[in-house]
Amino acid sequence: MKISTKMRERDKILVAVLGTVLIIGGVFFANTAYENSRQTQRVEDNFLAQSNNTSQEELNQLAANSNPVDTEKLLFSEVELLDLPIYPVAWVERNFSPNEQANQFVSGEVSDPDQDGLTNKEEYFFGSNPKESFSLCVFEGDDCSKPNDGDAVEQDISPLTGLELITPGRFTVKKQDFAILNRIEDSFEVAAKEGVDYPTLYQLSRQIDLSDQLNAIEILEQEDNRDNFINYTNIRISIIEDFSQEDELTNFVEIYETSQIPELQSTKDKYIDLEQRMLNTFSPSRYAKAHRGYIFLFQKFQDLIDLRIEGIETETNNTESFKERSQSQATELVWAFRAVNELEEAVAEFEDIDEE
Repeated sequence: MKISTKMRERDKILVAVLGTVLIIGGVFFANTAYENSRQTQRVEDNFLAQSNNTSQEELNQLAANSNPVDTEKLLFSEVELLDLPIYPVAWVERNFSPNEQANQFVSGEVSDPDQDGLTNKEEYFFGSNPKESFSLCVFEGDDCSKPNDGDAVEQDISPLTGLELITPGRFTVKKQDFAILNRIEDSFEVAAKEGVDYPTLYQLSRQIDLSDQLNAIEILEQEDNRDNFINYTNIRISIIEDFSQEDELTNFVEIYETSQIPELQSTKDKYIDLEQRMLNTFSPSRYAKAHRGYIFLFQKFQDLIDLRIEGIETETNNTESFKERSQSQATELVWAFRAVNELEEAVAEFEDIDEE
């Protein structure tokens, strides 16, 4: 889940591209579908006329020429987070003085005041200091043996932690769904005000280990056999089906897109229900770790929502102490997400071996 730094030009044209798609999308889809229908009919006619004396190679060529409509490509785009028009005002206010904020050549999202090869927007995404070229260095003199921020990113090194750089990956969005783009932008702004810069959570999550908490969760286990595998898989799919259709970004947006306590409580109730259903389900030993992982993840969602509710109720969500707690809790949530992904991959390896 690494984001390339060579996206500045794409950054500038993303909004224009999305707007253009909205205007021409319907016309393009209808025309393409109509032309495809005519072409498909011609291919079928040719096939029927030549089926008795056509080679397999020629049949394959006819099929290739049918040019079927790729609905996924027409209706959806895979987008990287860095491509989106996200540049929180709250982050700018944290990093630049009022005079600097008034000067777009200093604080603008495409500016590079420390001349380290990263724009301010990229500094936000990678967690580096926009006014310091060597975020990894603690200077005792003029020399620094570590790479500057731009070089660090090029080498897949986090300028925030010095560890391997990991960042949110691609996610799928409907080409005409401007509402989700607005939701993402608004939620990132709210999160930044509360001390949480979402992209940096992936890097911060590398600095903690919550394995003891995860492994301490008590679950109902049963032996590994074919019937138990089948029953568990069916139950498990029914429990996490709605959740599994979302990704980290969607869930993050859901938590920060509102500051209304009833809506936050409703979101929390969803995760309480998911947690309880998992706790009441017997898991074969093979799936036990992944089973615990989901329960742990649902618990961390509840913890972060509880903290947000507390901050809103007590009006402390803009204090420095709350921001520190908020960042810590959000980092734990991302750690849980990463743990679930790794545990799911381990289960998939088991299943691949079984099939062989």
